[in-house]
Amino acid sequence: MPEPITLKTIDGLHFLTAELDGSLYANRTEANAWEQWEVEPGPAPGIFYLRSAHGLYLSAYPDDFCDAQGLPRKTARATAAYPDIWEQWRVISHGSGVAMQGYWGLWLSPQQGGGDNVLCDGPEAAAWEELSPSDKSVFGLGGGGGTVPGPGVARMIDGYLRQQGRGVADKSGVRLAHGCSDFCALAKFNEDRDTYLRNLDTTAKWQQFTRVGWRVNGWVFDERGLNVDPYKHPWWESALRGVLQAHKDRGLKVKLSSFDMNNWSDAQAMDSFQRVAHIASSYGDTVWASAVTNEIAGTWEPGETDENVARGHELMDAYRAIYPGGLHTISDPENRSKDGMKKLAVTLALIHQNGNSVDDLIRRTFNDMYENYPGVPIDSDEPRGPNGPQGGDVTAAVEDPNELFALYTTQILIGEIATYFNSPGCAERRPLDDTWGFKELPQLWRDLEVPEDISQGSLGAGHTGNGMMQVNDSHAARADGVTRGDYNLGVISGKHDGQTWAVRANRTGQWSTWYADGKAWEGHLSVGQVIHTPRGFTPAVVRCIT
Repeated sequence: MPEPITLKTIDGLHFLTAELDGSLYANRTEANAWEQWEVEPGPAPGIFYLRSAHGLYLSAYPDDFCDAQGLPRKTARATAAYPDIWEQWRVISHGSGVAMQGYWGLWLSPQQGGGDNVLCDGPEAAAWEELSPSDKSVFGLGGGGGTVPGPGVARMIDGYLRQQGRGVADKSGVRLAHGCSDFCALAKFNEDRDTYLRNLDTTAKWQQFTRVGWRVNGWVFDERGLNVDPYKHPWWESALRGVLQAHKDRGLKVKLSSFDMNNWSDAQAMDSFQRVAHIASSYGDTVWASAVTNEIAGTWEPGETDENVARGHELMDAYRAIYPGGLHTISDPENRSKDGMKKLAVTLALIHQNGNSVDDLIRRTFNDMYENYPGVPIDSDEPRGPNGPQGGDVTAAVEDPNELFALYTTQILIGEIATYFNSPGCAERRPLDDTWGFKELPQLWRDLEVPEDISQGSLGAGHTGNGMMQVNDSHAARADGVTRGDYNLGVISGKHDGQTWAVRANRTGQWSTWYADGKAWEGHLSVGQVIHTPRGFTPAVVRCIT
């Protein structure tokens, strides 16, 4: 029998407690005897019994009682002498911990996220339903201390993504979303199915979706034999179906993009989009986002005219009539006109912010949210990534892990969907995890304990007076951040003129400075004190817990 465990609530302060009469609370801030639970395997994988310190089993009762509004709510008590069907709990990974579903289909829910009583009334696994076990491995999920199971950190997207506030949500509620680009997935699947599936198994450990091109034309792909075309390749439909099924089998989602259509007639484009929509509809909610094209300027010259924008919307309207699920966009990433960019966002703004430097990209990222797309979620598809050991550059590369960490974390701050991009994985037959960031970025966000609902926090720029960090003595530095409850996360970047960055705390709390290799400094600061950036002018990610 494994050692007893404790279960801490999402507020990080309270433990699940069984009283002598079997009633359930989460109002103790210390784990003593009554906060201990023995976990026993149930009759099927993923099903468990939990026995309290009093030797009685936790039960989800079928009898309803009414709250103050007269609404029925399920209760849970640790009163059963022997385990039976009411004592069966389905335990899944949820956030950085677990969630527990009772026999009647509802989830164990510490009210207010801790500090109150505990019901079994959650219709879905949302924030209050997250519990952190002292040893997660007793549930067969690996890890300990509430860490994410196994070697990976991905918590899969449950259902379609939809807009909520500045960010996105799935069935579990508001969440972070990160994935990776694999332009030529269909060609790779057709060439070597086994290798593709092995690589996809790695993707499923670290990422939540793949950006797949169902039409890839031109650039470096011709010379490397990686083009994808419904009209040229007899394997096209079977490869598309195989890639979608492989993602569905692993709980991964897909973002489908047409990429370039510069040698297609309008009739061919319409026929292809309708074909793809019918195929996508065969795989439930696997496709969470759909894009009309990659660059209108390269598809329909001379670019973003009213006529061409209308053509894009016509294609998307036809697609959505067949497959309405998920988010939809028409993309022209090369355009820098705010008015033109806004014309193209349907329910998602899909952009490419490949400016001249990381500092410029971070500035553009915040400007997108403040100025360009205040009303829809943003997905920066190609925010720059590493080139890898064999080159194969598709876009200007950023090789410095510290710069990549700061750039991608900036996307997380403003609620963007982060799509990891590396050229070798997109333009060559190389594994997507061959370069820095594929595994390291999701792990760093876990280490930083970034809240899943950080997109619902308040943004602040350090030069405006309302940011978590204040730039006082250096006009060249940037200090952008977000505040969610008592959690604050920011990025310091910018050019320098030979002077030390003078970025100061704008709130009192426990501050820490992070780089690509983890936490570099931590200390308690009061308002006005200088934040320690031990690596000079290297972009830094900064966290404060107030």
